[in-house]
Amino acid sequence: MRKRNLGRAALFCSLLLVVACLGVSARNLDCTLGLIARPISTVPAIVKAGDAFDVTLATDKPVEEMAVLLFQGSERTTVFTHSSQEPPLQPKQGVLIVQATVPGNMKPGLYDLSVYVRGKAGRSGDTSERAVKVVAEWPQSYSFAHVTDVHIGRQDPPFRDEVFKRTASEINRIGVDFVLITGDLTDNGTPEQYRRFLEILDSFDAPTFVAAGNHDRGEGAEFGSPKNIYEHYCGPANYTFDLGSHRYLCTDTRWTAEFLVYPAYRSWLEDQLKRPNPSFGIVFSHRISQTEYPYFQEQLPAHNYRAFVYGHTHDDVMSWIGPKRLMLLNTSQELLGTYNIVKIENDQVAVIDHHHRAATD
Repeated sequence: MRKRNLGRAALFCSLLLVVACLGVSARNLDCTLGLIARPISTVPAIVKAGDAFDVTLATDKPVEEMAVLLFQGSERTTVFTHSSQEPPLQPKQGVLIVQATVPGNMKPGLYDLSVYVRGKAGRSGDTSERAVKVVAEWPQSYSFAHVTDVHIGRQDPPFRDEVFKRTASEINRIGVDFVLITGDLTDNGTPEQYRRFLEILDSFDAPTFVAAGNHDRGEGAEFGSPKNIYEHYCGPANYTFDLGSHRYLCTDTRWTAEFLVYPAYRSWLEDQLKRPNPSFGIVFSHRISQTEYPYFQEQLPAHNYRAFVYGHTHDDVMSWIGPKRLMLLNTSQELLGTYNIVKIENDQVAVIDHHHRAATD
């Protein structure tokens, strides 16, 4: 046991040197994702102290040594280690997933996550900023901000970056538990627009969960962007995250308004609905089509998903569909400085506070 512990200590010390030696940064130089696939600033993790969370790496090479740390200022906490004295970690289909455990006494807050690995191909490291929020207990009530249709790069109206910065500043001042941004993050899905969006995104004090919009894929090849450009910058377009017994489910509508026309997406959604029901759930996406109402208004409430939060139409919407009253909630475009603050209490949407200001105020 002593030899094993000494091995882990040596591993920890040696891998920390990777920070200085390799110049570890949050993403690649072009802001595309690097080694860490999740959690990231666009798909973070919320975890209770003492619990575990998944760390997903994009690699096809066996890993002989590995350390995962959480950083906040000068504080650093090791949440996973793997030593060369153990069998190598083997990726599957280009992905390696490990479980990291947060100490029970860890201080609540939003942390950067760093990963350092070593294998036969050499050593490497990556840091994901604003990737993990640690909470002491799961909240009984909480609030989130809903922002949509940011359209970084749109020239009419101008000053898009400044409006988004002010929105982030206002939401930070209000204070929320997390932020949902439901698509059209960019206007044309270009690398430069993604870079600017991600730079401002990191000014939020709360975790930020994003969804893909039709503009974020460059409308196919029209703007010279690959069809999967969103995934290169923002990670998975279909995912879930839990907040205690509550579940949030993000769906990707790609170019069409109809999520259900994609067999793989519908299969993914139905797999999620087969999981044990949350006590309360919300689906968020860029848009929803009226042709999908019959499916969603029947299936989602049956599994305790009570609201569908979306964007795209640039309208303020709060309505209910179906006999089980599935809430539809939209806010007008953020390009005009609009957002909602949504409060959840007792497994239901309790308060919706609408914020609007002129983009040039």
